[in-house]
Amino acid sequence: AKDNGMTTGCDGGTNFCPNRGVTRGENLTYAKRYDDLVVQPALDDVNTAIDANTTAASTAQATADTAQTDAGTAQTTADTAQTDAGTAQATADGAQIAAGDAQDTANEGQWDLYLSHSPWGLAEYDTDAPTGILRIDGGMEISGAGTVGLPIDGPLFMHGTGWTLVAVQYCIRTIIGDSAVDWVAIVGNTVNDAVGWDPTTRSEAGCYTLSVGDFPVVLETPEYNYSFNFAIGTSGTGSLTVYEIVSWWTPLDSIINVAEGDTASFFEVGPELLP
Repeated sequence: AKDNGMTTGCDGGTNFCPNRGVTRGENLTYAKRYDDLVVQPALDDVNTAIDANTTAASTAQATADTAQTDAGTAQTTADTAQTDAGTAQATADGAQIAAGDAQDTANEGQWDLYLSHSPWGLAEYDTDAPTGILRIDGGMEISGAGTVGLPIDGPLFMHGTGWTLVAVQYCIRTIIGDSAVDWVAIVGNTVNDAVGWDPTTRSEAGCYTLSVGDFPVVLETPEYNYSFNFAIGTSGTGSLTVYEIVSWWTPLDSIINVAEGDTASFFEVGPELLP
């Protein structure tokens, strides 16, 4: 106790005197020394630890606040980029629609009769069906490889004249994965012979035109050319969307007979009428 400063001893500091009584003044002195030597230093240590923890907590909170602010800024940047991308896509879609409208206007002026056919009419071929076809807003989604077809029927007789098919245009978009149009064909339903054929692989979105006469034409007579089937062959494991199919027709007076066989007549459309 003497070494720790709690007491100075008794008899002039030469003895400890542990069994000797103490006065009230000495008791207060001991209490004061205990507070100064033990209690206050302990409280100082506690306060120092509290201050250190408070500082660390404040630093951690500031770091968290900064990270939250950075995350908010990054999200705002991402949202802005998403909005810009959406705006760009809308602009591109608008340009594509405008281009399609302009093409339609030009086509309507080039041929005599212009008919629009819903892609929802496309149906699977039982012997060569793709993975699936699905009606979606604005078109028909075709998944996987296979063949689908759509009847293309025109006017047998209108405005005092007969008509025959000149060309078919189809438009594709939203190509996913390795999906592609491998070929397209126009087949005469009356004799089941191809009158148009395009084996070009189409793996990019766009509108493509197939003309009658792109493949040797074999039909019984031009007069029966009002009923056709438009076939599309796809490849790949992805999907694509056909969103527009239109056909153009010309009067039978425009047909040029070029040869005749035993059971069929060969004919072609005048070059000035082809797309």
